[in-house]
Amino acid sequence: MVCIDDFAIRKRESYGTIMVDIETHRVIDLIPSRECNDVAAWLKTYPNLKIISRDGSITYHNAITTAHPNVVQVSDRFHIIKNLASYCKEFLMKLFTVKITIDLPQETQSDVIETPDISVKDRKDNLHVKSSLELSHEEKLSQKQELIETVRSMHEKKCSIRSISKELQLSRPTVTRYLDEGVTAIHGSYSVKRKSILDPYISDINVFLDKGSTSPVIEAKIRQKGYTGSSSTLRTYMARLRKLIPTTYTAHKITPENTELVSRKLLIKLLFKPLKKIKGLDKECLDRVNSQYPRYKEIIDIVNEFKKLLLVRVRQS
Repeated sequence: MVCIDDFAIRKRESYGTIMVDIETHRVIDLIPSRECNDVAAWLKTYPNLKIISRDGSITYHNAITTAHPNVVQVSDRFHIIKNLASYCKEFLMKLFTVKITIDLPQETQSDVIETPDISVKDRKDNLHVKSSLELSHEEKLSQKQELIETVRSMHEKKCSIRSISKELQLSRPTVTRYLDEGVTAIHGSYSVKRKSILDPYISDINVFLDKGSTSPVIEAKIRQKGYTGSSSTLRTYMARLRKLIPTTYTAHKITPENTELVSRKLLIKLLFKPLKKIKGLDKECLDRVNSQYPRYKEIIDIVNEFKKLLLVRVRQS
């Protein structure tokens, strides 16, 4: 009984194939290729093979079938568990939103600060957090205004346009323009909102966001009302809106009182790692998740029981 698997000679560029004795766990042989014909020719040099363990690669399946049609092909334990965990992950991605809400323990609920019920529209109107782009723009405006003031100061000191141009590395038309008292660093169209195809639907989008609707649902609703723009335009607007919302809120709604948020990513990690190796998730929190979402506990238990079953069979063999 042997196991064959690929290994990277140079990651994402070249790969080889290794053969390991399943019972002794010792390397038997390896070749610098994982191409079907090369692997098949290599396997033919071992006529006594009875059972070959492999991953889900169709290439290895075809190579083994070509070299030894009567050999029993089995999937290795690692890939069996990985496949099960991957299918469970897909289900949990559909079952949970990015962050799920769970109740706080009774003894800590009294310490929770009440969060005011503010709509998305109010949060957008009353809260303005400057982005890095806005800060960068303000800095450039300040620098440009200083340059304009320098040009005017030099001109007041009887410097010619030519000398100012040479000293400040500016073109003469630019110097002349900066000397105009009506010119400032702020462009005439700055802060003027451009028209968007989303404008007629903004109020509807904000209402749907407050109700906790997801992007696909919101897109379907506004398309029914006549929206003909792209999905990316809607996603961009929603992403910008979320950046204006403090981290005490979820992606699209306020966290209810006496509750906390748990990341879906942490819960999915439990499919692949033990709890003690997952930072940000403890037993107390997990118990509350299991209590409120029994389907999640059922899935995790199935995966863990299957892992134990495989390990027991291995020890017995």
